[in-house]
Amino acid sequence: MAKDILQNYITTRKALEVERTRLQARLKELKRALDGETPAPSVKVSQPGKAAKPVTQPVKAPSGGKRRAPRGQLKAKILAELKAAGKGGITFKDLAGKLGAGSKRLYKWFYTTGKAVPGLKKIGKGKYRLEA
Repeated sequence: MAKDILQNYITTRKALEVERTRLQARLKELKRALDGETPAPSVKVSQPGKAAKPVTQPVKAPSGGKRRAPRGQLKAKILAELKAAGKGGITFKDLAGKLGAGSKRLYKWFYTTGKAVPGLKKIGKGKYRLEA
């Protein structure tokens, strides 16, 4: 047992020594770069005993961002789907799939805006229909 502990200690000590040597070399590179001698390459710090790889980060093109739909567009789409569903109604899951909207967004719509829509009736768990 003592032999295993000693062997583990020696292995760990060697790995730490290798890591210390690597970090000292990196520190020298950085000091030279700060003094203006040579530019230092960006190196990812790795686990002891593994070779470090240069890190390059991709440049992202500026995006226009996500545009918001005009007011009332979701309401119009939901009401059109409810009319198409008829008396059988439609579930949140089906509605979300047809509209390409998240179910959380639809839950919120029915809870807030849906309350004020005349003829909108809940006919089951997560199922609604539009009564004419």
